Order: sequence, then C-alpha cells, then structure tokens
Amino acid sequence: MGVIYSISFMFGNLFAYARLLSLAKLVVQKRDIQHLYSFLLILLSHLVPAIIVVMFFQSNVSIFYHLIMIAALVMTGNRWTKIWSEVLDKFEEQLDLNESEPPFNHTNINQRSIKEQFISRFKKQLILFINRILIVLFKRKLLIEKLMSETLLFPPNKRVVKIFMDTQEQLGMHGIELFITISSRSPGYAYLKPWFRKGRNAVVLTTEACEEFSDEELKALIAHELIHIKYKDYDFKSTLFSTSTIFLFIAGMLTYVYIVGIISAYLVYVALVLVLAIPVMMIVFLGMLIYLLYAKHGYWYQIREMRADRKACELIPEIRLGLIKLLKRMQNENMETNIPWYRKLPERYSRWHTHPSLDYRIHLLQNYKKWSYKEYIRHFFQTLKWAITGKGWSGD
Repeated sequence: MGVIYSISFMFGNLFAYARLLSLAKLVVQKRDIQHLYSFLLILLSHLVPAIIVVMFFQSNVSIFYHLIMIAALVMTGNRWTKIWSEVLDKFEEQLDLNESEPPFNHTNINQRSIKEQFISRFKKQLILFINRILIVLFKRKLLIEKLMSETLLFPPNKRVVKIFMDTQEQLGMHGIELFITISSRSPGYAYLKPWFRKGRNAVVLTTEACEEFSDEELKALIAHELIHIKYKDYDFKSTLFSTSTIFLFIAGMLTYVYIVGIISAYLVYVALVLVLAIPVMMIVFLGMLIYLLYAKHGYWYQIREMRADRKACELIPEIRLGLIKLLKRMQNENMETNIPWYRKLPERYSRWHTHPSLDYRIHLLQNYKKWSYKEYIRHFFQTLKWAITGKGWSGD
C-alpha cells in the first residue's frame, strides 16, 4: 500500500513527465552534461516526496484512511508539478537571456561559473545524504538482529509455557513466539519483527521474571505485552504517527509550493534556490515533527503503555489485581526512585520518558475504567503537567 501512495503522488505529476522526456531527449541528442544535471535535479525534485510517502504506510488502518491518503496525494502531486514547472520555465528564460549576451561579458561568465559550482556541490551533498540514509538503515538492521541473537528460545518450562498459551488463547491470538533473555531493565517486552526479517512476532521475558514472578504476575505481564503486539504498538509507523505526519507533510508541502509560486513572480533566482532546497527542507520538517511527537515526555509511547494495561484488563478481567501487584513490584525494585530532584531537573529536557509514572498506572488500574478515546485528550494535559513538574516516568 505504501507503493500505491507513491504511485498516487506520481500520477498527479503527469504534467511533469513531458518536461522530463524533453530533457532526456536533449541529453541523448546533445550529450550535454548540463542538460543531464538538469534532468537529474528535476527527477529528484519529483521523486523525493514519492519516496518519503512510502514510509507512511500503516497496515492496521481502514480502507477509508487509504482512500483519503490516495486522493490527497494525487491532488498534492498535481499542484506540486504546476508550481515547479512555472518556476523552472522562468529560470530557463533567465538563462536564455544570459546566454544571448556577448561572450566576453564578465557577468555572464560569473553566473555560469556559479551555476556549475552549485550543481557540483549539490551533487556531492546528495551522494553524502544517500550514503548516510543507507548507513542508518543498515545499522538499524544489525541492531535488531543483534538483539534477537542475544535471546534464546525459551527452554521447556511447563508453567510458563502454559500461562503463555492460555493468555494468548484468551486474547484471541496465535502464532506468537516466546523468548527468554538473561538480563534486561524490563522484566519483559514485545517484539514486532521488522519487514526485513523472517519469522513471527514474539514476547521476550527475562529469566528473573520466569523464576520469581507468581502465576498471577506472569500472566499480567504476558497479557500486557501481547496487547502491544495485537495493536501493533511497537511498529515503527504507528497509526497516529503516520496519519498526523502525512497530513502535516502535505499541508507543509502545499504551503511551501504556494510561497515558491508567489516569490517566482518577482525573484526567480530566489524561487529556484527554494525549489532546489526542498529535499533538505522536507527532511528538516519531518525531523522536527518526529522529535515533537516522539521525544520529550513521549506522549504516544505513554499512551500505548496505558492502553495495553487497560485493554488487557478489559479482555481478561481477572488479571487486574495481578497487574497492580506487578507494577508495585517494579516500583519497589526500581532504583531510579532515589534520584534526587537536582538530577531530575535536567532530565526533564534530555530524557525520553517512554513510560508513564508507575504511581499513575497503578492509580488508573485501581480506579479501572474501560479504555476510550477520551484518554488521548486527558493524557495530553497530564503530560503537560508532568513536563512542568518534572514527573511522569517510571520511578517517580
């Protein structure tokens, strides 16, 4: 479906293909390196958004969501192409005027020299950027493979296996694997396999949890982690993240091309710089958006933890007391409880708070209410309060 997103955007770009074909024809006929650079730059300008939107695909959403995305991308692609074509037409007119000047005009020579230098630098930066992206993806692949290589398939333990299979059946799930790891900060976690790895999703438990937790606590822990898998909470592209990102991306992109269109009517060279800078602008925009959504007090991370608690209790009501006992055990064992206030103060601005306060999670379970969409609004204000007070993560 992510590929269909990309195709939808490019379909809106139909108007651009004539320009690309004409430039390709000039490249073949004249074998001019400048025409080749122009062709590659225009091709890049149209492919960057198409490549980015592939990352926004989310499997666990309705067909209505996909239809909205496809329609929005087609319309965005159409507007995107028109603005860019107008800017490039005006720029080509300026180049034609410059080339018609006397050959010994120093201004003309300087302009051509600047253009060649700019294209050369842009090409080098593009190659460096692509290399960095590939390195990041490769490192992520190695990191996950290393993580899974450090876990062992759970040895025969009838008690743990029975609890795991019973809980999985109660939640209407199947095909989830069970792993054990020797040590971890968390007694257990869910693992959703990435697209590049064969196999199935898994729940990973520690040897300590399997040996020391009661049946009630172990069942609560397994149910909590299975809910994460059921709702794809650890997927890199969560539904809320991908939805908000794609629509903000489209809105920002349309605003940007409108600004370029207005500027091009008066300052064609400034508009051209904006056009060529747009891949960088989009990357910066997405980076800022990801930071706001994921960093600081981890609103979306905390939401999924609370939802896993409440949904587990909703589907298996008898585990509520076991989950409360489990959280109290973690609260007592958590060494971060002793962090003094002067260390917590700077951490408000530097730490990723992926879990809500244990006190808060226990309070919500003791006063259990069925999970609803109102929780998203309620927790927004709670997170804001924590940001001011410096609280809101495990151990507070």
